[in-house]
Amino acid sequence: MAISASGLISGLDVNNIIEELMHLERQPILRKEARIEQTEAIKELWREVNSALDTYQRTLTPLLDEKTYTAPVPKSSNEDVLTASIGGIPDEGTYRFDVTRLASYHSVAMDPPTAGQRIADPEAELGYNGTFFLGTGRQPEGVDFLQFTAETNQWLCGSFGAGFQAYISGEEEDVYYLEIDQLEFTEEMELGGAETIKVYMDSFTGDEGDDLTDELEDYYAEKGWDVDLEEPLFEIRKEGEDWMAVNQNGDPFAIAGDQPLGIFGLRGEIDDGDGDVLAVESFDFAIREEGDIDETALITLKEEDSLLTVAQRINQVSEETGVEADLVRVGDDDYRLTLESTVEGKEGFIQAYDFVPLGGESEEEYGTDRVLELLHLVSPDSGAAGPDYLLETQEALDAEFLYNGLKITRSSNTFNDVVSGVEVVLNGTGPATLEIAPEIDAAVEDISLFVEAYNEAHAFIRRLQDEDDGPLQGSGDLMRIERQLRTVIHGQVPDIPGSSHLKDSLTYSGTADVSAVASGEYTGTSNQIILEYRDRDGVRTWRHDGKDFQSGEEIHGVTIDIDQRTDPAHGDTLTLEVSPPSKPIKYHSLSAIGIMADDEEGVLRVDDAKLRQSLMEDADSVYRLFAREAPADPAGRGRGPDGVVRQMQNLVKTMIGPGGLVQNRERSLDRELQQYADRIEMIERRLETREQRLVRQFTFMEQYIARIQEQTGLMASFEAMHQQPGDN
Repeated sequence: MAISASGLISGLDVNNIIEELMHLERQPILRKEARIEQTEAIKELWREVNSALDTYQRTLTPLLDEKTYTAPVPKSSNEDVLTASIGGIPDEGTYRFDVTRLASYHSVAMDPPTAGQRIADPEAELGYNGTFFLGTGRQPEGVDFLQFTAETNQWLCGSFGAGFQAYISGEEEDVYYLEIDQLEFTEEMELGGAETIKVYMDSFTGDEGDDLTDELEDYYAEKGWDVDLEEPLFEIRKEGEDWMAVNQNGDPFAIAGDQPLGIFGLRGEIDDGDGDVLAVESFDFAIREEGDIDETALITLKEEDSLLTVAQRINQVSEETGVEADLVRVGDDDYRLTLESTVEGKEGFIQAYDFVPLGGESEEEYGTDRVLELLHLVSPDSGAAGPDYLLETQEALDAEFLYNGLKITRSSNTFNDVVSGVEVVLNGTGPATLEIAPEIDAAVEDISLFVEAYNEAHAFIRRLQDEDDGPLQGSGDLMRIERQLRTVIHGQVPDIPGSSHLKDSLTYSGTADVSAVASGEYTGTSNQIILEYRDRDGVRTWRHDGKDFQSGEEIHGVTIDIDQRTDPAHGDTLTLEVSPPSKPIKYHSLSAIGIMADDEEGVLRVDDAKLRQSLMEDADSVYRLFAREAPADPAGRGRGPDGVVRQMQNLVKTMIGPGGLVQNRERSLDRELQQYADRIEMIERRLETREQRLVRQFTFMEQYIARIQEQTGLMASFEAMHQQPGDN
């Protein structure tokens, strides 16, 4: 709030006089504000120092990882055929591939036989009311299929549906038959003359895993069925060209609606007719209650739905089913629905079946039209063994390739179980060589980044100290930082000899008065030298590693003098803590691997050829030059310097970490700024008081002058009143 005096009486510009006086009084504040501005600028420079060191510190982390120097990297001779990446711990070597076939995604399409059955408008109502199941050999997980795959004898390789999502309604007359009439085999597969697959029940459990075998036996007994669960529960027999599932009485195998609900654990066996089992495979078949049906893979259409609706419904659950749909305009007035598996190889074979529910309410909910047949995706003869597609646009094929001369198949073009620790991706056919070997490019790049960041930080610090115009010239803290950084960069990382034991680390198991002193440089590999006292036939001696030992003798470079005032007891042990020497390093300085100062300013330069040669000759020594942790003596004291990067990391932490030099400098500047602010605030309060006093003083002066003027006027009036006529 401005304070003013009028100056009307005196005729003086009082406010200006006060303002000028206060301006003179404010000079100390102006000087301190200039110091604040200067200190803020210095603090900002220290923030930049912190940022430069932090950036430098980030380049250190990769160099502490041994994999940076020695990690094997896969290289493909032909990336058009295959590429690879590390997915574990690989074995170095060269691996030959010859890819003859890539795994493919199964795809099928509508194939209308006549022009009159083509769909001209994909959004027109189809008029279908039905449901179909959709999935692949792998998805969805909740759908049950019986599948035989002989791994040892490749005769049988096929699958057939087990009622798919059929359920038990609880009505006894509802009977489910296993449709086996279209069990198929690949061309090269044969049954070796056998025409029967025997299916045994290994278990029958509920959803909670409880054993329901006794309950199933009681059920069969109540029905009067002579069922022996030790015998095949049913057999799959070949009759002519067809396969049928029959029970132990030779009748079609059926599951009645009122039987116990659970999961059959089944085992299929093929024999050669003489009783010798040729192939065995286990599988499950679940019987569920109505309502437990997993409708994820069921696509239901109503009469008002269109071909576009079909595609949309399929794509809504494609993640669960593994099948995607698309609409293709083949020509005028001809839209086709296509289905493509998202799962590679034979496992991605699209399983599509018209779902025919039991009667009653189920028909109302699911419809009765065989939608897949009406859409001309499958033939009317398509059965549970596998859909018979009218138009298969891409066969479901596994990848085939020779690997070091061995023929191998995989369901996917991406696999990690052929070359240990390596994920391989097949991109095309043809020969390719995969070489797994250490890659030095990554190490060279990380080391170069480390050198570049050091040069930037070092140059920035030197600019701040420039004797002509450096804003922080003469800073002892900055000079200390520069000196310490250069000391580490140009320092040595020597081999560290082994240590002798420390007296306070010696332990003795007995009660006798025994002590020992050791001298020399230990050359062994253990952290302890253990001596055992022996008494054999009156001869008392210490033993080490099965050999007699006398005081003053040497063990692995260490001479041990035992002070033994009394004899220990037989079996007493004397243990000396020692530290083995460090593993020898081939390169003891950065200059030894091609990193050296390029000029008087201390700028580092990387000799790329020398660095690469060092990495190729002894990558482990380069790693230990950078990242070695110096061993400690038995008392926990370090016995030599860490590697260069580890030293640098510890040093930078002491500079920019909590309580570090840079942080302390910033805190000191903050305190200085606060002191200036406090002093300014105090002066401002004093000046406010001073200004108020000046206003009061000038106001009093104005009042005093006014009284004088008033009295002068009165006196003049008085003289005029008493002056005689003619008086001058």
